[in-house]
Formats: sequence, structure tokens, C-alpha cells
Amino acid sequence: MYLPTHSHALKPLANLKVLPEDVAQTTTSTGATVNFIVRIETATINRGIYQSALLHDPTVETAPSPFSPPAAWNRRLIGIHGVGCPGGWYTQAGIPVVLDLLRELLLNVRRLGQGYALYGNTLQNPSTSCNPFLAGETAMMGKEHFIKTYGVPDYSLSMGQSGGAYTSLQIIDAFPGVFDGALIELTFPDALSHRPLRYGWPPPHALFYRRPPHGLHGRSAGRRQRLSEP
Repeated sequence: MYLPTHSHALKPLANLKVLPEDVAQTTTSTGATVNFIVRIETATINRGIYQSALLHDPTVETAPSPFSPPAAWNRRLIGIHGVGCPGGWYTQAGIPVVLDLLRELLLNVRRLGQGYALYGNTLQNPSTSCNPFLAGETAMMGKEHFIKTYGVPDYSLSMGQSGGAYTSLQIIDAFPGVFDGALIELTFPDALSHRPLRYGWPPPHALFYRRPPHGLHGRSAGRRQRLSEP
């Protein structure tokens, strides 16, 4: 796909060998000025639908590899974790909607134009499943596939809003090293206890394992804390 001049929406690239006359250009965060052409990959990973996107000009570049990544990639990777959280914690029928949302978030013209690579999976999106361990495992497998396809990023970020924000935070806590930071919006003051306690679950005698804030990721050792009755 490519970005036409005077437009904010990507459109299909009709011929991989011919540069469209109306293709726009962009200057990445590393100062490279390139044609705004985006390579999109779709695959199945961990039973979910995986997609990735980054700048790559097939009219002048060979097919990318881990040893020859796209020239416009700034070596930064963003994992997309979407929004929401369904009742029942898992919604199979919502996947078509989640896939549309994933594509919308993936084709982030601003981030792509800066040279970032983005990837996501329907099982990383809490609108499909609110299970942070499933999302973390899927994110880790997707990043591994990305590395095998394009090479190792200098650093990786997690991005999400609302349910996607606390999914980002939970993955960073539960899977240290997968992401180096988070770009989150509309999150909760305490993702693990805010909604459960509001609806009377778990019972007051239950135990939580909480990680007190420490630096950017809260990766200090967890501590056991008994919840008191309201």
C-alpha cells in the first residue's frame, strides 16, 4: 500500500515494480526521506490473526530479510494491544470487528511515516480476550516472527488504550524483556483490582500478587498483599 499526496489514507499499490505518480514522501525519525510505501504481512500465529506493517519500497529494494531489513525502518517496533474487554473474557464472534480495528491501528500513518514498524494479533487485543497471559504469549511469538523476518529492533514498545492499556502494562509485568516501554492512554489507576473489586470479585480473603511501581515498567519483585474487607 502507499500514501498518495494530499491524502491521509493508504491505498493499494497496483504494481510492485512501478512507482505511482502520486506517491507521497516522508522523513523518518532518523532523517531519511523515502517514498511512503508500506509493506503489510498477514499470518496466523498462536491461533490468532497476525499482521505487521513498515515502510518498504519494492520498486527499488529487494525482499527484506533479517540481514537486509527495509532501509526506511528506524529499528523501533510497536506492539499493538487495541482497546476494550468483552463480557465473559473471550469473544470468538467479535474477531472480524477486532481484525478491522487491528488494521486501523496498524496503518498508523504518523508512526509509519516516522519509520516505526507495527505489529499485532487478534489475541493481543482485549476485545477478543482479556487474558493477559495469552496476550503476552502471542505478543512474544509475534515479535519472534518479526525478528526472523526483518531483524532485531533496537527497542520495542507496547501501545494500547483503555483495556489495551492495562493489557500493555500486564504483559510488561508478566513477560519482562518483550517490551521496553509503553505508549498507553485511558488506563486505570490499578488495572488488577479496579474492576474485580467493583463487581465483588474476588472475595476479600483472596490474595493478590502486586508489583509496586519501580521505574518505567514496575519490574521490581512482587509482594504479597491481603485485601481487607470494604
